[in-house]
Amino acid sequence: MARAVAPEAALVLFEVIALYCFYKGIEESNKISIYSGYLSLSLAFLTKGPVGVLIPLGIVIIYFVFRKGVRDTLKKVLNPVGILIFAIVGFPWYIVMLKKYGYTYFQEFFLFHNLYRFSGAARQHPFKFYYYVPIFVGSLYLWLPFVQEIKNYIKGAFQNKSKEIFFVIWALFPLLFFSISVNKLHNYILIAYPAVAIMVGDCLSKIGQIRITVKRLYFGAIMIEACMLILSFHYVKHLQTFFVAGISVILLTSVIIIRSATSMWRISILTMLKGFCILLLVIVFFAAHKQNIHGAYASIHYEADIEKEGCENESYL
Repeated sequence: MARAVAPEAALVLFEVIALYCFYKGIEESNKISIYSGYLSLSLAFLTKGPVGVLIPLGIVIIYFVFRKGVRDTLKKVLNPVGILIFAIVGFPWYIVMLKKYGYTYFQEFFLFHNLYRFSGAARQHPFKFYYYVPIFVGSLYLWLPFVQEIKNYIKGAFQNKSKEIFFVIWALFPLLFFSISVNKLHNYILIAYPAVAIMVGDCLSKIGQIRITVKRLYFGAIMIEACMLILSFHYVKHLQTFFVAGISVILLTSVIIIRSATSMWRISILTMLKGFCILLLVIVFFAAHKQNIHGAYASIHYEADIEKEGCENESYL
């Protein structure tokens, strides 16, 4: 997404900074961190509107209400100076735009691209509630053999009421929030991945011995990758040599992990090699099928424009 013409990379940056500052500020009763959190929120608000505020605040409030209770949480979050900083930085641009374009801007940005997209009144890319499940699980493909360890890590966090719960809420809240939204895109849930990366990294760093269940799941990965290799002979004709070579390296890496990887350090290095090969295959695939992909997006945007025009006509009437 950092290579795409989209604000998500900057949005995630400001959201992560806001989450860190609010966590530190509330946990340590540090007002400077709270002020910094509100400053980051204002920048996220400028980047992509209300969603840049709702997601970080939602995560912070849910976690600290769970840990400290409603009264103490709201007392620290609703800081008057912090809210003033947010208003000074975040509002002027929108005030200027509203003054210049009036209700048209309010309807286009706040209603159509925020409220209507969420509620489904504007149907640009509607998908089912479970749309993010295969995307999220698929994005964790490299680390799925450790799913039992990660599950135990999360279970232990709730049993001990430890601070790791913050990362669980951080990962789950955006997934649930955007699953409720009628319109969905894969980039909406990017904010969940930093939390997942921290949780998985922390979990794997605590693994001493590689259990037999991990190797069994790697064997399952080998079966999947072998099927990919077979399918590449039939469906990827003009890039067959490249795809066969790439998937063969992925398959070989999984075999090496099962046979010789005894430490998390070695497994991590080999897994990153797998990840690099998968990334390379995806980039080449998109490049090769650029015309088809552009055609599909053109069709989506055409339907969206028709629907948007209908919404505008209804509001005019």
